[in-house]
Amino acid sequence: MRKYTVIGICVLVLPVAAFVTARITAQNQQGNASQRESAPLAKQKRLTQAEFESQFPIVEYSASEPDVTIANGTNAERRYNKGQLPISEYSERTITHSNWEVGLPALPVKQSQAILLGRVVKAQARLTADKAVVYSEFLFHVDEVFQDDNNTLTPNSSVAVVRSGGRVRFASGHIALQMIAGQNMPRVGKQYVFFLTRDTDEEDFYLLTGYEFHERRVYPLDNPQGGKHPIATTYNDVEQRVFLSDLRNAL
Repeated sequence: MRKYTVIGICVLVLPVAAFVTARITAQNQQGNASQRESAPLAKQKRLTQAEFESQFPIVEYSASEPDVTIANGTNAERRYNKGQLPISEYSERTITHSNWEVGLPALPVKQSQAILLGRVVKAQARLTADKAVVYSEFLFHVDEVFQDDNNTLTPNSSVAVVRSGGRVRFASGHIALQMIAGQNMPRVGKQYVFFLTRDTDEEDFYLLTGYEFHERRVYPLDNPQGGKHPIATTYNDVEQRVFLSDLRNAL
């Protein structure tokens, strides 16, 4: 009788122990997922396809023009609707290789019309008029101006920044990604140094590349040439003060 009782207790205790273990494991997994989400893309390891693609703003294929636009869509459409592979409901990823990174140093000062430190406060994706190309717009709050060829930018102002790429959700629910090889997307609420370009007749800036600040460290936004380009390697997990010192010296 005693033996039966002990066995019965064991049967009851083991499921409880297993439940507690599973609960702790699930909480740890949730915590790790949260840490991956908040860390810079360059610091995140073994990203799933869904995690990687979540960095890209999304637009509904059937949506009309947004009520409030961040950038001048006409200029962006003219710039991006050339040489792009059209997005399709039948594709998962449409990747264009443009060799944008060729000849660029880790700090592309000479290739930039503006270099700014600040935060992304808003992001949205938009489609061109023919719905063949998607691009993303970002509202960037400026904290510091390192370089401005037109001498019009000031701290505590906001500028529109545009980058090719984004996600499109079709009526069927399928989501397709369009991007330039090696280029990733900045995230809302994160702090960056942006290297920006623009044509002389445009107000909006185009994101050449950038670096994300995270816990006083610096991480590259982009990953050209499979992580072998100077942009991806020179300032990856480097102290923020070292990066800013090098940038000021380069200027």
